[in-house]
Amino acid sequence: MMTHVATMALVGLILAPLGAPQETDGDAPKKLAEQFDAAFNQADAKAVAALFAAEAELVDEAGNLYRGQDAITEILGRFFEEFPEAKLVREVEEFRLVGPSLAIEDGVTITTTSDQASARNRYLAVLIKTGDGWKIASMRQTAEEPLPTAHDFLEPIAWLVGDWVSEGADQNVSVSFAWSDDGNFLVGGYTIEQDGETLIKTNQRIGWDAAQGIIRSWNFDSDGGFSEGRWSTDGSAWVVKSEIVLPEGVTGSATFYLTPIDENRFLWSSLDRVIAGVVQPDVEVTIVRQPPAPKE
Repeated sequence: MMTHVATMALVGLILAPLGAPQETDGDAPKKLAEQFDAAFNQADAKAVAALFAAEAELVDEAGNLYRGQDAITEILGRFFEEFPEAKLVREVEEFRLVGPSLAIEDGVTITTTSDQASARNRYLAVLIKTGDGWKIASMRQTAEEPLPTAHDFLEPIAWLVGDWVSEGADQNVSVSFAWSDDGNFLVGGYTIEQDGETLIKTNQRIGWDAAQGIIRSWNFDSDGGFSEGRWSTDGSAWVVKSEIVLPEGVTGSATFYLTPIDENRFLWSSLDRVIAGVVQPDVEVTIVRQPPAPKE
């Protein structure tokens, strides 16, 4: 049994090669497109299949092969029975005549049903000119891979999501991260306490810089300072090169290392710290994941 999306992809494939190539023998290809649109809008599987060559081959995105008008009529009939109001949009990217009776077309199809489910696929179609006019001889469709989102680029550091605390440090450090509502940023922050007093709170937002092709972060401290970091990985740790501005206008820099130990611990290191040209001591803290609160 074909899946919903696979069936939609198949129909997108069938209706794909309907761009109106410019031919010297009149408007036959354009009429073919109009016939396809009319038959599809009327959910007429037999009329659509009749626009294929008698022994046409059709391969859907799942690799299923349908050969001949009868097989095409059957699969279209099942689709129209379940989705009688389906619509299709074609984005023809290239049409080329190989000879007076042969043409190749490729592009993208988007098939949408009345419940707004949709399938986007690439297609390649071969059209032939027969004694009965232009027909579809062969088609193949593949699922179009969507472009990676900002969320996808941040997935390698998604292990940060959760609540964390320092282990065995003079100062208590708590860390918390979560996905933003739109899923395109990691947002959270750090709180440093000593002897029951909060020394500083830092809000952080981590995002994907598409122009530079890197992960970047922006920190805003409770005392008015801020910093910006550029993330990379050396295979064992995430390295964050940061530029710092203190509330009094003094600038500095530091390199932070986030080294995962296991799924519940990572080592947080601040090295190469320079403030106003003065080298600062290194800092290294082990951070452990807080267990979830017990359910009441």
